Amino acid sequence: MKKIVIFLFFSYIIQFVYSQDFRKSEWGDSQEKVMTTETGKPIEKTKDHILYSTKIAGMDAIAIYFFIENKLVQGGYAIALKHSNDNLYYQDYIQFQKLLVEKYGDFVQEENIWSDNTFRNDPGKIGFALMLGYVQLITVWETEKGIITLGTHSDNLSVVLFINYKSLEYKDLIEKKGTEGL
Repeated sequence: MKKIVIFLFFSYIIQFVYSQDFRKSEWGDSQEKVMTTETGKPIEKTKDHILYSTKIAGMDAIAIYFFIENKLVQGGYAIALKHSNDNLYYQDYIQFQKLLVEKYGDFVQEENIWSDNTFRNDPGKIGFALMLGYVQLITVWETEKGIITLGTHSDNLSVVLFINYKSLEYKDLIEKKGTEGL
């Protein structure tokens, strides 16, 4: 009997952990419900999104929840990177890629998108190319309930690492919202 209780307890814990789609929330949750799962006050709140200051893998980050029709449809992290050694930008990306592989398994897509080929054939300059915005790194995972994208973005010599979680259940709603006003 004791073994059955322990098994049921761990089954519940595993189901609870894997039922969460982004942080402690599930796709379709209202803003009010999401706010009950977070500690602290949001740093910004509109009808379309809520932002929280947080840490991920020991780094300062912004957690972003996106809503359409008061339903959580997308979430993510933005991590502004600052390094004196340019190649640390690339190392941070690889570190997060490994962490996501540990959690979600093998990725389905990996791409380096070059807008300027100046440093394309010089692996020792990839961090500098990231900082200049010459290359954007993208890795994608698919799960039963969503798409996870790890990527980089550079603007004005600042590199931002982002991790985006997008609901598959609300994919049509997201696409519809994205094309409004065109």
